[in-house]
Amino acid sequence: MQTTGVLLDQNYLRFLRNHVGVSLISLSISSFCDEMNADIIRIPENLRFSSKDLCREIRRYDFSLRLSLNLSDAFEGFSPEALFEKCRLLGADQVTLRVLYSDGDSTEQARWVKQHKVSVSYIEELADFIRTNGSLLGRLPYGAEKYSVNGMSIVLDNDCMGKHVSNVDNERLQEQDTYKYLILQPDCKLYSQWDNPASLIF
Repeated sequence: MQTTGVLLDQNYLRFLRNHVGVSLISLSISSFCDEMNADIIRIPENLRFSSKDLCREIRRYDFSLRLSLNLSDAFEGFSPEALFEKCRLLGADQVTLRVLYSDGDSTEQARWVKQHKVSVSYIEELADFIRTNGSLLGRLPYGAEKYSVNGMSIVLDNDCMGKHVSNVDNERLQEQDTYKYLILQPDCKLYSQWDNPASLIF
């Protein structure tokens, strides 16, 4: 389930786990600073929360945790190594790095993205770090590569709007992430590799 975390309290988590059957929570974050994150996505004062506390509760209820980082300039103060260490400390099993794009429109959102998206050089720095320090796990259906870094599954999503899948040629389609088998581990979760926790699927 994709969420900003608003209204995701203990009762709701318990309901999702026990009655809906949700197994993975994908938490969208635009800054590691809770106040800045809340300002960016305009969370009302009475609904603001601690991302650290929420991540802890998500893990306590035995969900897999994906951090979907909307790459605003708030993250540029972190080296790639520090950024992934922060994700690990928050308990992430998976991390998706979403490159923000403006549609060129004159809307308030488009103007904000144009002003606050991360620099191309920072994206390249992240990509270099992932390739140098990670091991390739596979390719997702829309073409992005999935790496294992420090026990977490990492995806750098350069197509966060999902618009390029129709342009993928047959050769690339054959390289996509397909599984010959899945491994059910003692934690009751499915993995694509026996010995790599970052290969978690759900």
